[in-house]
Amino acid sequence: MRSVLRIALLLAISSLAATGWVSYRGLKWIPDAQSILARKAEIASVRKDRGISLEKFKEMIAQGAIVIDARPRSEFVKSHLAIESYPPVLNIEPNDVQNNQGRLETLLQLGQPIVLYCTSSECDLAEELYANLNAMDASFADAVIYVPGWDGILKAKLPVTSGPDTFTAAVDSADPADGSAASQAQGEPDGGADTTNP
Repeated sequence: MRSVLRIALLLAISSLAATGWVSYRGLKWIPDAQSILARKAEIASVRKDRGISLEKFKEMIAQGAIVIDARPRSEFVKSHLAIESYPPVLNIEPNDVQNNQGRLETLLQLGQPIVLYCTSSECDLAEELYANLNAMDASFADAVIYVPGWDGILKAKLPVTSGPDTFTAAVDSADPADGSAASQAQGEPDGGADTTNP
């Protein structure tokens, strides 16, 4: 009997704590169906307007596009797309746009097209990142999204590497292709990470 009372007491305390947290954060107990449907429609619209094929993705990479991986940092560090151009693949999560404002402004100065990707066609982090980038600066409106994302990269057997995002906001007059120390400090791949096909 005593254990039943303890369980009931724990449930009551947990419920009160959850109620307090929901009230404090201004969260809704029941999701708003209209806002969920509106969000799904917004994602579908962005994918229709900004989504690109594997062939276009490869073409843009070959032409030096800036690639941003919207997946969580822990996933990026484990493995991400490897490209030969400058800058290397960046990792910017949708909720981290403001913290990366300097780096993003540097990207705009480079004048290269921008491609976003996340985990798969079931993931909407790239679309969320696209919306947050556009809210920060309308210049990001031309960015495109490789909707199949990481799953599509692996399926296509594109080269991958591991390690953290090394690109910094520092802009130097040195040519990133020359392998200079200044270029390497900006995030130019130094050949230290293994680049492999899955």
